[in-house]
Amino acid sequence: MRILLTAPASWLIDKVGIFWPFFFGTLLALISCLMIGFADSMTVLFLSRAFHGIAGTGIEISGIVYLAVRYQDDENLKGFVLGMVISSFAFGTLIGPTLGSVMYGLISQSAPFLALSVIILASLVFTPMVMPVNVTVPVTESSPSAITLLMNPCTLLVSVLAMTTTLGIAFTNATLPIWLKSSFKTPEWEIGLIFVPTSAAHIVSGPLIGYWSKTLKRWRCMLIGSLAMAIGIATLPLCNMIWQLIPSMTLIGFGFGTVDSTLIGIMYRIVDVWHEGAQSSAAAVFVFEFCLAYTIGLLTSGAIVGFIGFKWTMWSLAIAIVVSSPFCLLLSRIQEERETKQPLLPKPEVLLPPCLPTTIEDKPQPLPDESSHLL
Repeated sequence: MRILLTAPASWLIDKVGIFWPFFFGTLLALISCLMIGFADSMTVLFLSRAFHGIAGTGIEISGIVYLAVRYQDDENLKGFVLGMVISSFAFGTLIGPTLGSVMYGLISQSAPFLALSVIILASLVFTPMVMPVNVTVPVTESSPSAITLLMNPCTLLVSVLAMTTTLGIAFTNATLPIWLKSSFKTPEWEIGLIFVPTSAAHIVSGPLIGYWSKTLKRWRCMLIGSLAMAIGIATLPLCNMIWQLIPSMTLIGFGFGTVDSTLIGIMYRIVDVWHEGAQSSAAAVFVFEFCLAYTIGLLTSGAIVGFIGFKWTMWSLAIAIVVSSPFCLLLSRIQEERETKQPLLPKPEVLLPPCLPTTIEDKPQPLPDESSHLL
């Protein structure tokens, strides 16, 4: 659902502004949480998940666009706040399953969703106080769409690199619990804890790398993050005990947070340099590639692991990330600052001769010589 709605959401934000898609997305998220909490059939669960997809698309794209517009004059601060947004995804995946499972087991099915509903309701109240109702995206007549933005080779390269790393984290999240159960007979509560280092490293690396990425050069940060993630994924099958997974999972979280926060910074640098007024399209491209990579990873990971095994699945992902990482060097060609266009010709007054006199009185008269004076 979110894959299909990214382009319409960016178009809607350009037309009606940022506030209303964010507000109604939050309202729809509240309805979705209440439906899941009291669902008693598959039909209700299906509808609630569909509503959640629509709500998530509106909230994520409009939130990213608002921060990009709000902090467009300060690259470091913009990278920091966008990195915080990316890290909030990791924080949700960290605290959601942990607290949700505890509340579900100790209280009831509806308890975690009622708690989420209270938080969403509070955000509905405070959103008009934080986000102006009339805030709009600076759209021009020539503002490109998400399709046009993807036609830029730099945008396409960034999206491919981001999808490669996102596939790595998607495959790891989907297959690691099954491998731990079958290989180590790991209890379920330990399986949930093994993802804590990944989420913690993601939460820390996102804002920090987002703030320093312009100083350290974004392409270098993305290269370092890709290599760190490849090392973490490649060393997972080599672990013989569950505590040995901690360094590998930490590297994966650090690499993923670094790549994500750097990606969104590079995407908006491309917009500032070549595609003015495409803030919402850039956010749509980011959400689209993230959701697409996760969908592909979750749908195909089981079949691939069953065919070549867990070890070669992880090693294949690591090899793909290492092979694609040198392409980060091409991103160094993206200029860090907007170029000021110089005129190709000198100013008109330099080329034109001085104005000629238009009246007889203004014309220069010949000097009288001595003979004429005597006459």
